[in-house]
Amino acid sequence: MSLKEVCEELDELAVNYFQTLEELSEQRRRFEKFIKEGFLNLSKARFSMGIGAVSSLQYDTTSMCPLAHVVTSKEDDCHSFEVCRTKAMKRSERKSLEGNESRANQSTTTTDDNTAVRRRRPLSSSPTDGVETLTAEMDQLTTSPEETTTTTARQDIPTDPLLWFGVLVPQPLRHGQQNFVEAIEACTVLASLQNKLDTAYAQYRSKLRVKYDIINKTKNGDSSLANGAITT
Repeated sequence: MSLKEVCEELDELAVNYFQTLEELSEQRRRFEKFIKEGFLNLSKARFSMGIGAVSSLQYDTTSMCPLAHVVTSKEDDCHSFEVCRTKAMKRSERKSLEGNESRANQSTTTTDDNTAVRRRRPLSSSPTDGVETLTAEMDQLTTSPEETTTTTARQDIPTDPLLWFGVLVPQPLRHGQQNFVEAIEACTVLASLQNKLDTAYAQYRSKLRVKYDIINKTKNGDSSLANGAITT
């Protein structure tokens, strides 16, 4: 590779670096804007609903499920991030699903009770065996796999977090939610651009070392030729 080609690649990498730096600065301004507007809208919502009405006490920790996931991909030795969002379930849909689950659980419980009535426990040879058998049956009843599966499935149902604070929430609370959603997306773009910037900087340093090596080799060759000419 000649010195001219290395210098052209260095120019391209420098232009790419400063373009990425400009995009990174713009995304940082957008991220700060979304965060400021989000907290401002939360303050407006607290003012209209009351301080205690918008706090962590309204979080539904039993059915809390993430609505956004970050997906990582790698391209040209550079990691990029992307937000994948899940559609939140409405209150009416959640209630109908829970009603179907409760009816299914009631029918299962009735069937299990009828089976238990028909079942006869054999007489144990010693009191200790009877106690152990009774304890095992109680453990099976209290930790039913069907109940565990139902509870896990209910926790995996995505719900709109605005429903934690009531049905008719004020508009500032909705706007604040949208601001924080956009802030999350801007944050992932920021991380991707920062990785791209670091990769461009590393490539520039690598090409710069190649340029210095070529220059040093050229100088050494010229000095050896000059020394040979002097000796002759």
